[in-house]
Amino acid sequence: MANTKNSRSNKTAHVLNLLTEPGEASKEPARTPAAAPAPAPTPDNSEEVASAIRDALEEDLLSELSEETPVPAEPPLAAESPEPEPAPAEEEPVPEPEPEPLPEPEPEPEPEPVKAAEPQPQEPPQKANPMEDITYINVLQALVEDKVDKYMKQFKMCACRRCRTDVVALALTTLPAKYIVVPEHESVPMLSIYESRYGAAVTAQLIAACQKVSANPRHSGESDGRLRLGAPRRED
Repeated sequence: MANTKNSRSNKTAHVLNLLTEPGEASKEPARTPAAAPAPAPTPDNSEEVASAIRDALEEDLLSELSEETPVPAEPPLAAESPEPEPAPAEEEPVPEPEPEPLPEPEPEPEPEPVKAAEPQPQEPPQKANPMEDITYINVLQALVEDKVDKYMKQFKMCACRRCRTDVVALALTTLPAKYIVVPEHESVPMLSIYESRYGAAVTAQLIAACQKVSANPRHSGESDGRLRLGAPRRED
């Protein structure tokens, strides 16, 4: 190390001498008398000196840096610490499946309105043929039916149907028949005219029939005497 420092000092001293010598040489002409002739110009070697000084300084600086700078010792390898085991990841909660939306019920089709049955046009009632709606009536029978109840009350007879039918039948047996044609379901027209003509004969036959039936009644407790004109007589 001492030899190295001495060599560096020698180089430095040499550089300093180079720096100081040109200065001294420049000062010497100042002390010469003014009358002396100017020396011949010498070539300027300042650039060479500066380059030599710069090279010497750089070499000296590099040597100092290489010697003084200690080589960094490699740091001891740190003991490898065991890497911490990663903590077990928490189990992510399994998302519950979203409930599927229930299908919307399809609207029931509205029932079609039932069309009311169109009333069928009624056929106009056919007019009955007046020649077909006719019948015949015995005028004397109509007079007997009209007067029989009056005379049966006068004789205080039984008013059952059997006694009444017997009286009507006996009276018509002795009276002549007198038929006329009239519209059906209509009363005998102009009955008063026929009564004035045949009334006396009808009255006489009704009185005789009431006397006979009252003396010999044909009714019984089990029979109500329902007989109609033209029906066969029942024998008790």
